[in-house]
Amino acid sequence: MSFTYVKQTARDGSEYIEITGLQSRQSRVSVPDSLEGLPVRSIGSHAFAERSFLRELIVPASVKTLRSFAFYACQNLERLSLHDTTDDYYDGVIRQCTGLRQITIEGSGENFTLMKQMLADVDMALRFRLLLGGKEIRLTFPEYVSEAREDTMARAIHFSTWGSGIAYRECVTKKNIDLSEYDRLLPRLTDYDFASAAEISLDRLMFPEGLAAAAEKQYRDFVKERSERILKLLIGQEDVQAVSFLSAEGLIGKEALEPSLSLASQKGESEICAVLMEEQKKYGSGGTVLTLGDFDF
Repeated sequence: MSFTYVKQTARDGSEYIEITGLQSRQSRVSVPDSLEGLPVRSIGSHAFAERSFLRELIVPASVKTLRSFAFYACQNLERLSLHDTTDDYYDGVIRQCTGLRQITIEGSGENFTLMKQMLADVDMALRFRLLLGGKEIRLTFPEYVSEAREDTMARAIHFSTWGSGIAYRECVTKKNIDLSEYDRLLPRLTDYDFASAAEISLDRLMFPEGLAAAAEKQYRDFVKERSERILKLLIGQEDVQAVSFLSAEGLIGKEALEPSLSLASQKGESEICAVLMEEQKKYGSGGTVLTLGDFDF
């Protein structure tokens, strides 16, 4: 893999590498932690900007600095992996990365500076996978919309914000995530952003670090009452793991089974069909019991 780079000198006199560009066109890129015997500590401004071929990018723990617009407008970038040792974050690093589906951050659980800065960088929804000292937490932060309106008579600019994305972002400080406050925000979201509400509910139930009993009940009730709509989302995402979880936890309503089986069959999702048919057996012989032979894959 071919990178362009320059040698830089830190304030203490030590030398390090700053990546300035990428010459290959691979969809999965792993940045090295050293080049020419020197640590890679920085990704330069616009280093990977507008690389439409990028789908996954892995940044090592050696990197401390992400400079302005480092990954700007990588619109097909889906997965980004970093470490909490990267805490010098400049403006616009992930701006216009509209396809970004998951950001993984590994760390000690004591430094959330990187996460906070990334959340402040964009108003689009961001989904984080946090690997913290053997524990895994998955958190989605919904989008929000800001608007600036000029009041010429008062010679002032008024700012308005819509959406719960700001409230969710305020749960994160440089040193901590207030999970109890995060969990209390679900009712703000359910009426207008169902997909995010479903994603948050499933992630908190499947990875329940710091999940209080009352919050767990709230999420379980939300999922079970809307299991047909949630299954429709999961079938579209081909998410067998989440469907299996719903089944194992008894969170699929009986009325959701037939339409969900039909949809999974239309999509050719045989594994999901198998899970749903096993779920169907739990309700006994009171209705039509389907087998894999009833579907065309």
